[in-house]
Amino acid sequence: MNITDCRIAKRVTSHRKKNSQQLHSHISIQLGKFSNQQRKSQPVFSLWLSAVGNRYRLLIPHWLMLSQLILIVTLIATCVLLNRANAAASPTIVIPGNKTGILGSSERISFAAGPAPLMGSSTYVREHGIAAITQSTTGCTTTTEAIKGSSGVYGFPILDSNGNNTRSVILPSSLTIWQRTIAEGGTYPAGRTISLVTFHKGTWKITAIFNQTLDKFESDPDGTSGITPRHIYCPNLFPAIWDATQPNAFLYDPAFRFFVDATNLAPGRYYTKPIYLGSFSANSSGNNVVMIVDRINIVATNFSCTLSAPGSVELSNFNPTATILTTTHCQDDGNSLQGITVQLSMEAAGASSGISDNTRLLGVSESDKKLTIAGSWSTLAPPCGTTGSDDILFDGTPRELGTLAPGRQQTWQQPLSFRLCVEPNVAQRDYQAHALLSVVTR
Repeated sequence: MNITDCRIAKRVTSHRKKNSQQLHSHISIQLGKFSNQQRKSQPVFSLWLSAVGNRYRLLIPHWLMLSQLILIVTLIATCVLLNRANAAASPTIVIPGNKTGILGSSERISFAAGPAPLMGSSTYVREHGIAAITQSTTGCTTTTEAIKGSSGVYGFPILDSNGNNTRSVILPSSLTIWQRTIAEGGTYPAGRTISLVTFHKGTWKITAIFNQTLDKFESDPDGTSGITPRHIYCPNLFPAIWDATQPNAFLYDPAFRFFVDATNLAPGRYYTKPIYLGSFSANSSGNNVVMIVDRINIVATNFSCTLSAPGSVELSNFNPTATILTTTHCQDDGNSLQGITVQLSMEAAGASSGISDNTRLLGVSESDKKLTIAGSWSTLAPPCGTTGSDDILFDGTPRELGTLAPGRQQTWQQPLSFRLCVEPNVAQRDYQAHALLSVVTR
């Protein structure tokens, strides 16, 4: 038997989820160990916070001081070309040509969940995923039909105008909630099952509730899993006996974004085959399959952008606010096929990912949610606990700077303001939080 058949799906506990990726970000930043590529392409803007007595002061960072200081907030400036979907049926993603990495994404795509068929069969089939994202209408996509991108995750192939595979792929991110009913006699207790399935750039997690019992599983880093080692984007549980007489249903409206993991795509036009959302049954009559997109159009251009920001900012409970000025410059380096809209976005990352339930607040790691940071796309730092039209949303929601036509170049300056929000009884210690500041073009 091939050893890959024996892998066990990762069962995720709350403790493991909390520490799995945050530790790596924490260590690499404390030691200041960035790869050469990161140092060249990602100028770092850092907020440093240290608890001193009964007050909090921000320490001005210096790479030589990293052995003594703890990083609190790092806003990493990157340049990413993203695209606004033209329509839910066939979005177009604009990316920079002749570059490698995750370079762009579609806008959020959602649609109404339709009537659900009955399961039709009680048989468990591991390759028949639950809320799978696939290019097949009968089951999950196999690893032989997919390609590994530069990120090391399997993706749907991007094709050139002649239908040939490039070395570039599409990676999905999504949120879906599904419902099935489990019959007596299996691994799990009988009754209705509600599960949340999330994808993040090709990797996935599934959280299932069985009559007040919670179980979690996650994919391997390449998008496969121990349950389905030869299939991608195929969330499933350990064997269960399904109630064939009950619905195989998606609850609420599914939402998706698709990312381009490119490998030196020359300027030009590319596309993908249709992509579906499918919750599959052993009996095909029980399959619940919806087309997400009939194709994704990818346009590689010669636009390039740079982003600069101050190297540090200082906050304390005596001076809890600060304003910085960012400068974004974009230009067409020649023969781009269409213009772009230029935006900035900021997204919780690293140690701050998943901490705050409020997208208007950047969570601070290990502060028990008693320390947060609010931001504004203006010269005025927002008050803690309020909302406004200029608020920074730390989920990557962009702020438009302007548009740029083919053959042109332009520079934009955008202020960003921050406020440190402190609740009572914060432990006196060092903390950290991270956010990603990006140039976004659509």
